[in-house]
Amino acid sequence: MQSLILSWALFLGTSFEGEIVYVNTYIVHDQSLSIDSLRGIVGDTIVLVMKEGNYKLVSTGWKRVTATYEGERNIWNVYNNRRDTIVAVTGLAHTMESPIFEVPQNSNETVLGFNCKSVVMTWKTGRNVYYYNEGLRIDPDLYKGHNIDGWNGYCEVSKSVPLMIKYEKKGYTVVQKAVQIREREVEWKEVQVPLGRPILRLK
Repeated sequence: MQSLILSWALFLGTSFEGEIVYVNTYIVHDQSLSIDSLRGIVGDTIVLVMKEGNYKLVSTGWKRVTATYEGERNIWNVYNNRRDTIVAVTGLAHTMESPIFEVPQNSNETVLGFNCKSVVMTWKTGRNVYYYNEGLRIDPDLYKGHNIDGWNGYCEVSKSVPLMIKYEKKGYTVVQKAVQIREREVEWKEVQVPLGRPILRLK
């Protein structure tokens, strides 16, 4: 499995195109929080579909939040199954205060047979640890305007799809780990927002 994906990615020499399924696990440090409440909001599963600097990210929490990114327009959209309106913001929006990336390191983590490197990102209220394999490539130029959640910084440092992310926040940690990787041709409609829904554009 690993050798086939690595050969495919290295042969094309471009960004990964396809689908990755992640499963979330939760570690609670604050007794006022519960795993069930976090699971209900964020969900147990995240599905990421990527194509040429565009993506769709779907969570399975009770709101079923979906985010899409339009690379050419540098627009990030978010919507859920409880509201009809799509909220659209520029990818230049800063959702984290002063994120700092450390130098990538080798790690002992293996995900789906991939040996992973790690890189730590810290900001004012949290810390993310990303695990990745350089065979699953991302072209950082496709996301250079994507400030939201520090994604452009991560892509520049790793140039790779994340295989696992540890979100260390006040009171709890979420571990998002890939359980399935499927490289395939993605249709444009799979990474676009639904037609016919009102859009609220924020500056």
